[in-house]
Amino acid sequence: TLQDTRAVYAIGVAVHMMRNVKSQMEVASTKPKDLVEYWTKQTDETTSQYDMHKVLATEPLTLGKWVGQMRTIELRIRPDYFVSKLYQAILAKDNQLLWITAECPEPLWAAYSGRFRKSIQLAKLP
Repeated sequence: TLQDTRAVYAIGVAVHMMRNVKSQMEVASTKPKDLVEYWTKQTDETTSQYDMHKVLATEPLTLGKWVGQMRTIELRIRPDYFVSKLYQAILAKDNQLLWITAECPEPLWAAYSGRFRKSIQLAKLP
């Protein structure tokens, strides 16, 4: 229920950046497309351990010089947790990775998804 979702962190946006990816990860190439594919595979391997993880949509995304993709995902970490929906933007440039996650409980997706999408699309990245 929605009451359950208020007890934990459930709605928000997180931004992460990794510079000099090649020195920190075993990547064959630092081309943006290859970095995005590598990071997508890594996150999918991690989330495959969740109770539920469905990629509902994937679309190309370019923000300034950053290129990559934005995925819409539905997940539940454990059977006793609520279902979340999220946008996951994975972007790369110049041997750097940047990923943005914007998520909320599934019952609130209609209220937040437009705001999340717009905030990702309008992000001013370095």
